[in-house]
Amino acid sequence: RIFGARRTVFYMKISSSQMFRNFNKWCLAVVTILFLMGSYTAQAQDGGTLFKANCATCHNPFKDGTGPKLSGVREQWLEKADEATLILWVRNWQDAAAKSSYAQERSTIKGSAMTAFGDK
Repeated sequence: RIFGARRTVFYMKISSSQMFRNFNKWCLAVVTILFLMGSYTAQAQDGGTLFKANCATCHNPFKDGTGPKLSGVREQWLEKADEATLILWVRNWQDAAAKSSYAQERSTIKGSAMTAFGDK
């Protein structure tokens, strides 16, 4: 007789202070998640601001301008050089060209020289 068996259900009473502690934990978790998401978004916006201020006048993601298009650039660099050289190129192309043959090759593609940005 499985379906006809009587079952007794016990409910545990929780005091209001216990409920408040659980509520505090949930609130802390939500605030922490929102804070982390906000700081990530701020960093992404900073990158966009830096690009617009320093790069967008010469570079476009999909077409050549004063500087070459940026679509696929990272993949091209990683095939023939490393990421550290790419980062060095963005900060100071002359230092990168002195250290890498691929960077030296890239420095001769356009007639104009890229601005050195240092530690921006």
